[in-house]
Amino acid sequence: MIRVLIVDDHELLRAGLRRRLMDEPGIAVVGEADSAERAVLMARKLQPDLILLDLLLPRKSGADVIPELADVAPDAKVLVVSSQAAPSSVRRALSAGASGYLP
Repeated sequence: MIRVLIVDDHELLRAGLRRRLMDEPGIAVVGEADSAERAVLMARKLQPDLILLDLLLPRKSGADVIPELADVAPDAKVLVVSSQAAPSSVRRALSAGASGYLP
């Protein structure tokens, strides 16, 4: 079972991702967070296998929180899912430690 944490400040997007992933066998959404700070707390507590992370979060960007997520949940892979498709955004996220990037 792949345990997923969804991190996005838009409730509608989180709900859509959660609903879509619930239909997939072998995937369980174990938590959701609406900010970088909450993502760190949830990742520490839940130890997910995969973190779906938006870059545009309030107060602290997704790219800035990637190293913290790696510290608190070292086995989790971070996959950035963002509307930001600029090459600089992709490079920044991958340089911070993201395993992949989906614009």
